[in-house]
Amino acid sequence: MKSHEKSKVHMNNVFSFSMLGKLNIKTQLNSAYRDALIKHNQQVDKNLYVLNKIINCIRFCGAFELALRGHDEKDNLENRGIFKELVNFSAELDNDLKVHIQSSKAFKGTSKITQNELLECMLDVYHEEVRKEIENSPFVHDAKSIAECILNVLVYLNLYELLKEVQLTLWCIIIINLIPSARLFKSFK
Repeated sequence: MKSHEKSKVHMNNVFSFSMLGKLNIKTQLNSAYRDALIKHNQQVDKNLYVLNKIINCIRFCGAFELALRGHDEKDNLENRGIFKELVNFSAELDNDLKVHIQSSKAFKGTSKITQNELLECMLDVYHEEVRKEIENSPFVHDAKSIAECILNVLVYLNLYELLKEVQLTLWCIIIINLIPSARLFKSFK
């Protein structure tokens, strides 16, 4: 009996019986972690949505070649620049964007630094997309074989020119040896 009381199975059963009806800390931690993760993911989705709206405003300004910033963008002025006014107009149409701009202390997306960073990121994405497009185009895949073909053609053209010179020289030798008047011409050279 004493060996049974010391066995691993018995110890697990005694522990399970003592925990019966009580909340498991591990389960509570897992649910708290899961809730925090869900809340974090929802906040990330909201931030991505706002960032997408701000990037679309930048793209709009770029598509119509409009300046992002005015000469003076202070909040008390009527005209604070096309970009800021476009973001404010978008916020009037989109409640989520409006709430974010009014309540966010860390990121509103309208500062010069933020605009410059977004432009740099957009440029990096653009360069990456162009690079991918070039790599995936059939022309680039065939570029090496095309370059090799061009090189071969150039080699053949040089060889052809060389052979033409040799052939011309051979014909000249044949003509000089066959035609007596050509021998006279040879002696005048």
